[in-house]
Amino acid sequence: ITNKISLDFVKSLYSEVIGIFGASSKHFHIGGDEFGYSVGNNHEFISYVNELSEFLASHGLTTRMWNDGLIKSNLAELNHDVQITYWSYDGNPGDTSVAAQRRAIRASMPDLLEEGFQVLNYNSYYLYSVPEEGAGTSQSGDFAARDTLLNWDLGVWDNNNHSNVIVDTSNIIGAALSIWGEHAGSLNDSTIQKYTAGHLAAIIKQTNAEADSSGAALAELKSVS
Repeated sequence: ITNKISLDFVKSLYSEVIGIFGASSKHFHIGGDEFGYSVGNNHEFISYVNELSEFLASHGLTTRMWNDGLIKSNLAELNHDVQITYWSYDGNPGDTSVAAQRRAIRASMPDLLEEGFQVLNYNSYYLYSVPEEGAGTSQSGDFAARDTLLNWDLGVWDNNNHSNVIVDTSNIIGAALSIWGEHAGSLNDSTIQKYTAGHLAAIIKQTNAEADSSGAALAELKSVS
């Protein structure tokens, strides 16, 4: 990520994608999750993100990225126009010692908001769906919808931890339902859409999104739950 040739190559790929979508997009997500780094060289990653965000801005696009590589010690160096899709404080490693180490250095959602960043809630506990062939997709979708209605709102960002809920959510600019397809098998798009519709409607209701002004999402929620 410090090699100019590599950066130019990435920009060339981005240019192809930008050309395909044309003026229909306003944001470009550059990833930035699940990679190795240390506190000592994290500034290289920040420089990489800043250069790419400047390139995307020149094409009229706002950069979005995952939160994994953002640490407390140099957060001020990141371009503040970058929007953060916050999915997990520690990446859910399954090892409590690794999780503790990551939480000690990583920026929390409150840290990002205090620094002035705009953040989107992508909570991996409440807002992720991983459809799996033959694994009770309908029941899983109904449970996720009810769980979201009962236990999640825009301020719940740290998995299912409710002790650090954010009260002032004015700079949490949105939320998303992430649907991951690696275990979908033969499930087709329409089946996945059917079984995640209630979950999405619940998220829309909990965020009071303008997209629900027609009441269609709430009607859908009632029908599936």
